Amino acid sequence: MAAQEVGAVSVLARVTDHAEGLATPAVYGISVDTVIGSTIDEPTTFARRITQMRCYLGAYTGAFREGDVVYLSGRLVHLHGPGDHNTFGIELTPGPPPSPSSPTSPADRPPHHPTEGALVISDPQAFASTAAYYARCRPHYPDAPGSLTLPLAEVTGEVLAVDPAAEMLDQGCRLAAERGVRNIRWIQGDAACLPELGLPPLGLIVMAKSFHPV
Repeated sequence: MAAQEVGAVSVLARVTDHAEGLATPAVYGISVDTVIGSTIDEPTTFARRITQMRCYLGAYTGAFREGDVVYLSGRLVHLHGPGDHNTFGIELTPGPPPSPSSPTSPADRPPHHPTEGALVISDPQAFASTAAYYARCRPHYPDAPGSLTLPLAEVTGEVLAVDPAAEMLDQGCRLAAERGVRNIRWIQGDAACLPELGLPPLGLIVMAKSFHPV
């Protein structure tokens, strides 16, 4: 497959396929949630057509799994393949790309060239196996299931509890049922997909020691 460089882009994306993540280059299927910066005009138009992340850096081989939310900064390339295969991807290579900046006007773009890379923002399975232990052994720790949600439910009409791990939500729901608390909605998700969750207007947003998964 031929790749033609278009510019540079920084995005929040969700990994949709990791089957080819152990090859060289490692290829991951992705779906872009948010464009953070770009050296091209109208980057959101391209974002809808970005379907791949191609990593030529060994550190990213096998590094991501389906469902991960990742921050990506790299080269935006137009991928040409046989037949009708015609899409866009983000490439991570050893050399620095043009700087992906937020201004859309070429005259406003800064001259610096940051190193490209990728970072997992949210792994929905990171704490799945520990959910029961958090609830039993660390009930008063800020990120234990329901540790902040349950007290808030006592002083307000409704609480929406969002967590990327279904197991954490199950534990929180179980604790709420044991205490007879019925005004909590347990929702699986993270900060990257909040616009897609269809939440109502919120009067207060609280995070309990949760910088790592949001």
